Amino acid sequence: MKKPPKKSESTSTTKQPTKVEQNLNVNITPHVFDSLARLRKTDPELAEKALELLKYDIEESHREKQALLLLEQNEQQMRKEELPFLRKHAKRGQIFAFIVALAGLGSAIFFGLQGMEKAAIASIFIPLGTLAVHFLGKK
Repeated sequence: MKKPPKKSESTSTTKQPTKVEQNLNVNITPHVFDSLARLRKTDPELAEKALELLKYDIEESHREKQALLLLEQNEQQMRKEELPFLRKHAKRGQIFAFIVALAGLGSAIFFGLQGMEKAAIASIFIPLGTLAVHFLGKK
């Protein structure tokens, strides 16, 4: 059995944005235009000022979006320019990690031959951790 909806749920006054408002990303609800039409009948001068403020707000929002878009384009260009340097440094890190791993393997063999098992285990797991970080880590 389904419970009947509460009165507060069925008589909600919040209106969902229409499809056009979602696509245009304009925060103007239809009741604003109705209010402006009613205000124009009573006080045309005040309605004109309100319309100018609304127009200014929309233009300002458009300018802000354009500025954000320009900043995003600049950031993408900077990322594109610095990508070769990032690759070069990542390659250096991988080479260094490989050298450290080989040194750890050599020291593990040396410690194993000397009978120091704990030192051999430590000297093999530390370079393996370094390799895992540089080869499998952040990409």
